[in-house]
Order: sequence, then C-alpha cells, then structure tokens
Amino acid sequence: MNEMNRPVKPKKKKHILRNILLTLAGLTFAFLVLCMLFGEDEEDTSGQAIDTEQETIGDYTDYDETYEGLGEETEDRYGDALCIEGTSLPIEGLRDYYVDSKAAQSAVVMVYMIGSDLETEAGSATDDINEMLNADLGDNVKIVLETGGAAVWQNEMMSDGKNERWLITSDGIDFIENAGNASMTEVQNLTDFISFSRDTFPADRYTLILWDHGGGTMGGFGWDEVKDNGGFTLTTLAEAIGASGVKFDIIGFDACLMATIETAYAMEPYADYLIASEEYESGYGWYYTDFLTKLGEQVSMDTLELGRNIIDDYAQFYDNGGVTLSMTDLREIPYVYEQLSNFLTDAGEQIKADNKAFTMVSMARSKAREYSDCESDQIDILDMVRRTENISGKEETISAIQSCVKYRNNSSLKGSNGLAMYFPYRELDYYSDTEQVLQEIHFDVPIPFYDYFLSIMAGAAHGEGAVQAPVESESHDYSSEDWYEDTQGEFDYGNDYEELYLEETDEGFVLQLSDEEWEQITDTQIALMMEFEDGYLDLGYDNVAGESEEGDLLVDYDGTWASINDVPVAFYANQVYEDSRGTIFSGTVNAVLNDTQMIELVLEWEPLTDEIAASDEFELKGFVKGYRIVNDQTLTQEKGLRTLKQGDRIAFLYDYYDEDYNYLDTYMQDNITVESQDALQVGYTDISDENVRLWGVLYDVYQQELYTETIVYSDR
Repeated sequence: MNEMNRPVKPKKKKHILRNILLTLAGLTFAFLVLCMLFGEDEEDTSGQAIDTEQETIGDYTDYDETYEGLGEETEDRYGDALCIEGTSLPIEGLRDYYVDSKAAQSAVVMVYMIGSDLETEAGSATDDINEMLNADLGDNVKIVLETGGAAVWQNEMMSDGKNERWLITSDGIDFIENAGNASMTEVQNLTDFISFSRDTFPADRYTLILWDHGGGTMGGFGWDEVKDNGGFTLTTLAEAIGASGVKFDIIGFDACLMATIETAYAMEPYADYLIASEEYESGYGWYYTDFLTKLGEQVSMDTLELGRNIIDDYAQFYDNGGVTLSMTDLREIPYVYEQLSNFLTDAGEQIKADNKAFTMVSMARSKAREYSDCESDQIDILDMVRRTENISGKEETISAIQSCVKYRNNSSLKGSNGLAMYFPYRELDYYSDTEQVLQEIHFDVPIPFYDYFLSIMAGAAHGEGAVQAPVESESHDYSSEDWYEDTQGEFDYGNDYEELYLEETDEGFVLQLSDEEWEQITDTQIALMMEFEDGYLDLGYDNVAGESEEGDLLVDYDGTWASINDVPVAFYANQVYEDSRGTIFSGTVNAVLNDTQMIELVLEWEPLTDEIAASDEFELKGFVKGYRIVNDQTLTQEKGLRTLKQGDRIAFLYDYYDEDYNYLDTYMQDNITVESQDALQVGYTDISDENVRLWGVLYDVYQQELYTETIVYSDR
C-alpha cells in the first residue's frame, strides 16, 4: 500500500567506510609495488623503442555529428569540420610574442611526465612515449623528457619510483641522467628540469608539455603517487616555470580541466599560447606522432599552426568524441580578465540593488556547461555569460573570449567554447583555499563578487525563512570563514518553502508550488531506499522526476530502479546535458574492484532524441561507459575512463540505514565477475515487490537540497 510518511527524511550520506577501504587498498598496492620493483642497472638505450608490458586501458565513444559553436568551422586535413577558428578582435597595447617562431632553426619540446597511476595502472605514459618515438623529428627538433611519479613503469626502460631524464631524437631515446628523488610536484624539481633542458640543449624555440592528472583552478596539476605530497597549485606552477627564466611558444597540459582563464592568467607571463582541455581528457591523452613529425619537417612553423596540428590530431584521433582541446592566445588574457571582472562586478552590484538578480545569475551558473561531473566548480565562461541578462560587459566578455580562443575542437559537448572559469557554487568547502590561489596569482578583482555571492548562498541555510536541513543529514556552517559576511539583514531570500507536502492525484504524487517558487528551482530528482533485513539500503538519486499536466513536480514511481545485470544499484545521476546527438543521461555507482580498489562506475544511456521522445513508449539502452579510481588524496581528475576486463570482480556499495533513518554501515554486494564491460547489462529492473521509501529532491538557486515528504510503498 501507499502511505504518506511525515516528516521529511534525510538525503544520501557519504560512505563512511571509504577511507577504510582506501587504506586497505593502499597497503595492498604498496606491498605489490615492493614485490614488483625492477633492478636499478642502467644501460645504453640509444635508438631503442620501448617495449610495453601491458596495453593501455581506455574507453572512447565515437560521435559522428558535431556541434556548430561560435566562430568559424574549418575543414581540417581529414575532411571533416572537427575544429573551429577563433575570431580576431583588435586590442590595443598587446605585448609582442615572446618567441619568433618563424625565424627558428631549432626547437626543443620539454615534456614533464608525472606518470602517477596513469602509468602504473594503464601504461598511458609509455604509450605516449612510443608515439613520440614514432615521430620523424628531423635534425633540428629534440624532445627532452623527464619521467617520474609512478610506482611502476609498464616498460623495460624507465625505473620504477625514480625521476629520470631522457633525450628523444630521430635516432631514438637516450638516457641522460637520474633526476634525484624529489617529488615531481615540487617547485624546484620542475624549475631544474626546464633550466637543465635549456642549458643542455639550447634552441631557438621551446615548448613545454605538462603530462599527468589535472584538476583545473581548484585542483591544480599533477599527482606523484610515489611521494604523495600534493600537487601543483596554479601559484606553485607559475613559480616553478617563472624561476627558470624560459619563455615558451606554447605551454600545453596533457591533463584534464586545465583550459581555464585562471590557468591562462597564471601562465601568461611565460608563454605565448596555452593548449589545454576544458573537460576530462580521454585516457590516451594527446596523439604525439603526427604533430611532432610536422614540426620536424618545418621547425620554423608558426606557433598557431603548430597548435592547430596538435588540436587537429587530437580531434581526429578521437573522432571528435566529446573532446574539448583549445588554443588560447595568452597575450589577450589580461583583456579577457578585465572584461570578465567588469561583468562580475556589475553582476554583484545588480544583486545588491535588486535581490531578484541573484536568481538570474545563479540560474545561469547552474545551467551553464559544467565539467568533471560538477566536482571542480568549472563552467564554460561564454555559456554562462550568454545566459545572463542586462549585465554590463556581457557582450564585451563574449567577444573577448571568441577572440582569445584562436582554435578549438568543434566539440559535440554543447556549450563548450574553449575557455572555462572557476565559479564556486557546489564545492564551497574548497573555496577558501582556491580564493588564496586567486589572490596569489593576482586574479583578485572577481573575489569580492564571489565572497558576496557565496555569502548569500551560505546564508540561505540558516536564515529565518530557510528550509532547515533534515535530521541526520550533513550540514555546513560557513559563518566562520573569512569570506563570509552576514547578508540576512540586507538580502531578501523571499520564499519560505516550509514543509513540501505531496498531493495524491490520478497522475501520482504531485508537489505544487507557485510560479515564483518554481523559478527558484534549478533541478529535481527522486531519492529511494529499499528495505533490506532490518533496515533500508540507500539506492541513491535519479533524475526520473516527471511533470504533471499542471506543470508541477510529479514524484512518480513505476516500480523500477537503475540496475546492472538486474541488480538494483545505488545510482547517483549526473546533471542532464545536451550534445549534438540529443539529451544525455548518465550517473555513477560506487563499487569495489577486485576486493581492494574503490572505483566509481560511470553509466550512460543512449541519447534521447526528439524523435524517440515523441513515441508513446520507449526504453533507452544503457551501458557501462567505464570506471575511475577513487582517489581521496588529490583533487586532480583522472584522464578518461578505464575499461573493466574479463575476470574483474566488482561489488556494489550501499549505505545502510535503520528504520528511523540512522546511518549504520556500508553494505557490500556479492561480487559480480565481468565477462566483458560490454556484456554488463545496464537498465531499470523491476523491484515492485520490494518495500521502498522515496521522496522528491529539489535544488534551488541557493544550492539548498529541499525534500518532499516521504512516500512509503509497503506490503506489496
């Protein structure tokens, strides 16, 4: 029977056992590494290729269609419009380029390769080194490579757990020297590598490629799994590069999430261009062979043309499947910063003058293209700005971005325009540290806007008219943070949602709110718990909430839930996005791989097109897209997704609650043995015979989670 259960009940809780499992996994892995250490004998490796010990693991989806974004599409050398040229905006007072590439007769490409678990687990660094070795560098191009930061190298040349320097030429690869035992994310280590490369191999032009995990403005760059002492922040990265005194034609990040205006602003004093990705990079990273060969053929190639080659090769290698690599002219970044600062300053002033402007800005922030599954607080600048209204500097900011992004993938990810920004919104716990970084790189004009905007958001959690958090849920009090100011006296929060009661109708259970209240809601989901033994398993959140004929929230339950191989899983839906194929639904499932490693499975469903949506009944096909390692030791994000292999064992995790919704433990499902990743069946399984509790979850412009009363389905 259906019952209405009051009061409102709690939201999902984070896994308390995560740190325990990670500790066990870490100890197990450390033991295996000690057992696998290679000998330390050095030998002459001139002219040798690298023999890989295992095949790189990754998952890449091919997309045939592309999104027509801002700028002009170009027919690249492969015959498809995979990339977009930027515009040209006349800007006064630009500095000269540091590097006269057209006069260059020699070039050195410096590759700082922090192998980390990307190499240990998947051999990704080894694959890219082989791509470099397959290039014809000619007589005047050299690659100076430093390797380190990986517990295990998946080849017979690099030494496990050591930092080493190598020279790659058309003749092959030569060992140069040991590079000490410092962490690869220490400032002095990167400075020494750059200075060594310049002093030992002088050239007319230098390119720097930074290879590893990336976390954008909030997470920084790099994770050395051997030393595990944290990564580079933008501050320490700029310090390391600046101390070398070298000016680069390009600083490139073969890493996730580094195409931000803050990264560009920090790198501007040291290079002419930035090449980086707004979103996750695919697991294999850049494709090196072709663009290095072209540089070898024409060492005086214009820097912009070199960047085009890098991005064209990347786009073609992945058939433009959701890739977001871009090339930004760093000389124009101070102008972009000025326009964006003006825009944010005016936005703050408008919010103070008319509190309703907060809803408009917050909604634009919420709906803008966001990256890394909303975990890094990074959004596409242009996509956010164009969603706002009547803010001074809007058009100037759009024009500035279109101009400074000189070349980019014609990404199938709609709303991606080549340059992201840090806009704190969901991850407020990290704002204080990130704010300090912004101050240190002198990206400080937007800070008063962020402080005020976040103070309003934080104030919503404990204002007089605010909805209080449900019992047993995680609460946050930011009133002691330096950035916080009490806005209760001057800001009108408006709606008091009180209890969100549901009305049972012929359509189902409906939440009725006023038009004004609905204008404050950014997203809706359904949360569900299933009875198990003497308590309930939390099955997560899904964005399956419907809409009634009157346009209100329909908390509907058809007796099914997300499943893998017909086993209901604790599924947490991602934000719904549009791309060139249609509407994309996806989410994650927490699991343990092979008894020790915490992972996050990524599920996705085939695109929902208008044609499919118009049919009376349809069922989208789901699939496991891959998985990521859960690593609480770094905020950087892993490249791409790993692929489950035959024989892998996965066990799904669930939070377990008692009858009164008190958290008890984390429950682990029995192992499923994988035949192949493609053979895993993703869909919605019938659990209509189970006793369940479910409720609607609403997110408002203050980033509050609001809960309807609970519906109890029992005695089924």
